[in-house]
Amino acid sequence: MVFPNEPTDELVREMYARFGLAYYHSEVLHRGLCIILAMSDLPRRGLITQPRVEEYLAHAFSLTLGDVIEALADKLPEELSTRLDEVRNKRNFLAHHFWFDRVHLMFRADQIQELIAELDRYTQLFNQMDEDTSAWFENRRTELGLTDDVLQQSLARVLSG
Repeated sequence: MVFPNEPTDELVREMYARFGLAYYHSEVLHRGLCIILAMSDLPRRGLITQPRVEEYLAHAFSLTLGDVIEALADKLPEELSTRLDEVRNKRNFLAHHFWFDRVHLMFRADQIQELIAELDRYTQLFNQMDEDTSAWFENRRTELGLTDDVLQQSLARVLSG
């Protein structure tokens, strides 16, 4: 017997997939901010060495999202810094509290649809923040010689093995 508004297995799988997508985008943002942090501390283009870049990246990648946001606070415009604090709170909720706080909503199809919509908002938030911080950093990236052409060539080398 099927009860009205009972969630289907497909709907529940979709909810878990949307959670994974939202969390993935929070990690993309985290990694992008790590790269921005590492590159923002590099000297001018002629003084950069590969070991120094690797050292800065290794340090940045060892930091939590909150640590990276704190380290970038004095480097970013205040508006971006404030938004990043809000994004960190959303990401921490998603990572540490979402399932516990929302478990009671997983027994009705309409409520699962609401959870999916909430997760989609997280995905959009993290993706937009990544785009905005990347756009802000574009001038510095170009100063370092990391033009779009250089990035495309590097990507092609990586993909070719």
